[in-house]
Amino acid sequence: MSDHVDTVIKSQNLNGLADKFNDTLEGQYESNKREPLGTSYTRKYDWPAAAENGKTTFGLPTKDIINAKDILYPSGGATEERSEHAQMYKRTHSNYYPGE
Repeated sequence: MSDHVDTVIKSQNLNGLADKFNDTLEGQYESNKREPLGTSYTRKYDWPAAAENGKTTFGLPTKDIINAKDILYPSGGATEERSEHAQMYKRTHSNYYPGE
């Protein structure tokens, strides 16, 4: 049998009353109340009953089948940026081409 996480992670080796005082001081932190060592954080979501089985989907289905790879990396290569957009971007973001 292994030791519990909260006993292993304690950085100080305190005995007796010193350990009790340390636990009292550590108990004041909000993170210690919300997420004590050795337990995971419970967000207490109020999910609808239909979502309990894990088969519920959110959002609207797309009409066309679109491959994310084709959107991110078009087969025709990147399109050239129009000069009017480049000028706006230079003014708003100070984004210049090398050597400009």
